[in-house]
Amino acid sequence: MRNPEPAAVVRMLEAVRGRRVLILGDAMLDRYVLVEAVKLSREAPVVVVRHCGKQREVPGGAANVALNIRRLGGVPRLISLVAEDGEGRSLRGMLEAEGVECILLTEEGRPTTLKTRFTDGNQQFFRLDREETIPMGEETVKRVNAAFLKNLKECECVIYSDYAKGFFSPSLKRRLDEALRGSGLPVLVDPKPDNQYLCEGCFLLTPNRREGALIAGMADRSEVDTAEIARSLSRRFSANVLVTEDKEGMTLCEASGEVIHIPSRAREVFDVSGAGDTVAACMALTVAARLDLREGMALANLAAGIVVSKAHTATVTPEEMIQEATGSPKIMERGHLAKVVEDLKKEGKVVVFTNGCFDLLHVGHIRYLRAARELGDVLVVGLNTDDSVRRLKGEGRPLISEMQRAELLAAMEAVDYVVLFHEDTPHELISLLRPDIFVKGGDYRVEELPEAPLVRSYGGEVVITPLFGEGISTTGILERIAGQPGKDA
Repeated sequence: MRNPEPAAVVRMLEAVRGRRVLILGDAMLDRYVLVEAVKLSREAPVVVVRHCGKQREVPGGAANVALNIRRLGGVPRLISLVAEDGEGRSLRGMLEAEGVECILLTEEGRPTTLKTRFTDGNQQFFRLDREETIPMGEETVKRVNAAFLKNLKECECVIYSDYAKGFFSPSLKRRLDEALRGSGLPVLVDPKPDNQYLCEGCFLLTPNRREGALIAGMADRSEVDTAEIARSLSRRFSANVLVTEDKEGMTLCEASGEVIHIPSRAREVFDVSGAGDTVAACMALTVAARLDLREGMALANLAAGIVVSKAHTATVTPEEMIQEATGSPKIMERGHLAKVVEDLKKEGKVVVFTNGCFDLLHVGHIRYLRAARELGDVLVVGLNTDDSVRRLKGEGRPLISEMQRAELLAAMEAVDYVVLFHEDTPHELISLLRPDIFVKGGDYRVEELPEAPLVRSYGGEVVITPLFGEGISTTGILERIAGQPGKDA
C-alpha cells in the first residue's frame, strides 16, 4: 500500500475536523531535564552529568492522545486521574490552555504519574518514574464510570489509552461494557499486555509489535511475522488490529482477515516517545469520521513519520501533514487556516480572499492574482476541488487535478495561502475566514455577487478588478488546442 496522495490527505483532515472523541486512561506528565555529560565517575562505571538548569514539561500518556486529537482538529474529552500536586496542576493547565476538555479525578494517596527524562538533547541518559500502579479503589471506579456515562452520548468514538498505571481494572471494564451496550459506539484500545482484557469487544486494537507479540503469546518465538501477530489478535478478539513496527511501518489486519502493510516514511528518527499516541489519535479520529481503516492507517503513518523527527513527546498538526504530503507550507486545511488568518488580523494585517477553479493557469490568472495581492497584506486563494469543478464546468474538467492546481498556485509569489473547498460557492469558507477584502475579477457588478451580502455583514469590503490578459481564458485555450475557432487564447 502506498502513502496517501496529497489530495487524500487534505480530504481526510477535513473529514476528521470537529470529530468528538472520549479518551479514558492513564494521563501523565513528561518532564525533560537538560543535562551535560562531563566525565566518568571514579565511584562507579557511570557517566557524571551536570544539570543545565533547563527543563520542559509536556502532557504524556492518555493526555498526549487527547492533545494529539486536539492538534489534529478533533474535539477530545479526557477522563483520567491526577493528584492535587504541582505536576497535576501543570498537566491540567497545559490541557485546558489547548482547549482539551478534562474530567481529571483524584484519589487519596495516588500521585500524578511523572516521567522525568534526563537528556542532553540528543542522548537520553536515564528516566526516573514516579507512579502508583495499583488499581484504583472501587469508589473511584464508580466516579470514573459516572463521568463516562455522563459524557458518552456526546462522543463519536471511545479510546482506552492504557499505560498500566492503575487506571484500568476488570471492575471498571465491566462497568464500561455495560454503559456501552447498545450504544453502537466504536471502541479503540491502545493496550498493555498486563491489561489485555480491555481488548474484549473492541473495534480496533493499536499495539506496537512487542506488545502485540506478548498479548498473542508469541513473544518467546525467535522469528514471528508481524502479519501473523495481527491475524492472531484479530481472530482472538474478533477485531481490527493495527500493529505499529517503528522503522518497518504498520500492519493492519481487518476483522475480515485481510492483511495490509505500509512501510514507514523515510526520514530521520529523533525521538519515538509518544509516537504510539499519535497513531492512536489518528485512528480514533478516522473511526469517528467513519473513514476507511486503510486510509486511517496511511494518515497515521504520515503523522507518525513527522512526530518521531521531533524531540521529546510531541504532536503533529494538519499544516505539517499537508506540507509533508505536498512539499508546500502554503496549502492548508480550512480549520487551521482560520486560526492563521485570525492571528494575522490581530497583527493588523489586511487579509484578501479570492476563489476560482484555476484550471490550466494562464497569464490572465497571474496578473489577476498579483492585482488581488496588492489590495492587502495577505492573499488567500480558495480553490475548487475536482468534484466542485466538474459540477460547475461539466465532465472532462478539470484538466489538472486539485492538488496539482494547488501546488501551482502555492508556487506563485503573490499567493500566501491556498485552501481547497468542495462546495459550489465559497460561502462557507468566507464565513469561516471572514477576510477583510473579497475580490473577484471580470465584468461582475458587486450587486450580482451572492457572497457580497455576507462579506458586508461583518464589515468586509467587496472589490471587482478589471479583466486581465485581453480576454484570455481557459475555455479559449482548450478550443484552440482542439482546433476549434475561438477567441485568442
